[in-house]
Amino acid sequence: MSPLAATLASPERADELKLDELWTYVGRRLNKRWLWLALCRRTRQVVAYALGARDTATARVLLGRLPPGYRTCRCHTDAWSAYAEALPRGQHQPRQQAGPTNHVERFNATLRHATPRYAPAWGGSCAKP
Repeated sequence: MSPLAATLASPERADELKLDELWTYVGRRLNKRWLWLALCRRTRQVVAYALGARDTATARVLLGRLPPGYRTCRCHTDAWSAYAEALPRGQHQPRQQAGPTNHVERFNATLRHATPRYAPAWGGSCAKP
């Protein structure tokens, strides 16, 4: 069991996950990396994370790091194509309107405001590619 999984509340049958990503950098801003997060809606705990490119391979790494009890949860995401390619169709719930990913987006906003490394140089959203 991973150290992160050992700290989590036990999953419940109706749990849902909120998935999102934000960019950071290694060494200098031109060397971007994406931090992918999976939050449990009920507990607001980060249940898995991955660091890598903004692509399907990293989305699959994130899903592979989900503790076993969370692997069948419904996953709410934005419309980024990597989620659609990595998640099973019945499990994936892409955002059609505002709301379903608000908890993880709020968490990412807190990271951006509290940690200068996550603050975008142009003063806008970290979602800018």
